[in-house]
Amino acid sequence: MASSKMKRVLVCLLASILCAACIPLDSIDVYCSVLQNPGSSDLQYFWLNSIIYGGIYGAYFLFILSAWPFSDRFCREYQNGIWRYLIARAGRRRYVYRCFVAAFTGGGLVAAAGGLIFLIVSSSFCPFFRERRYIEVTMFPYTSFLKSDPSIYFLIMLYLLFLTSGLQTCIALTFSAYVPLRYLVCLVPYISMFFLSRANALLAIPEKWRLNFWMSARSGPFGVWGNLILTTGVIALILIMCCYLFDRRLKWRIAHE
Repeated sequence: MASSKMKRVLVCLLASILCAACIPLDSIDVYCSVLQNPGSSDLQYFWLNSIIYGGIYGAYFLFILSAWPFSDRFCREYQNGIWRYLIARAGRRRYVYRCFVAAFTGGGLVAAAGGLIFLIVSSSFCPFFRERRYIEVTMFPYTSFLKSDPSIYFLIMLYLLFLTSGLQTCIALTFSAYVPLRYLVCLVPYISMFFLSRANALLAIPEKWRLNFWMSARSGPFGVWGNLILTTGVIALILIMCCYLFDRRLKWRIAHE
């Protein structure tokens, strides 16, 4: 049991480090230039290109990595044949609750830890923000903090990263109750983010009402706190829906398998 927990901790640590690496990868040429010439860019530039605008690594691979240690929990228990025992011992609803709390907090913390590792390591040779770039970012939410206190801005970014990754991990967990294939479940965050992005574009939803833009801090219909409350509330509603779908499928499996 102890070795299993240690293995899980090491997997989470590795996933966090890989998440941290995803952020500069979308602008790797600029990042290499900053390593040679410290201070020539800032951390918000890399966050903007990777998370806010959504590079391939920051918008997609990062959430696969953060969900990796937690999204396949039901798959493992199902394939090992212990899922019935665990549900019988804890009760179906408590089992669902525990699965989702672990998935949301675990997936969210792995991504947020990755973002924090990137900020801590990179801040040794790169400033949080250079004020001469302020005119380039004024159209984005929360950027008023970049002038007054960039640390508050990045705390909000880490919070949104935590929410987004937690949500994507729970969506993958919900999918696993219907299709308990581990390697397919690990790709669900990528599929989910891609589908959400394409659906918004096809339906021509205005940018300020797009959930993926709220989660990435690219746009929002209200002010700072209004956007944060709205994003948190919508994600909470989606999580409740995921819990319902997961529980419903478990109930079906118990009755028919």
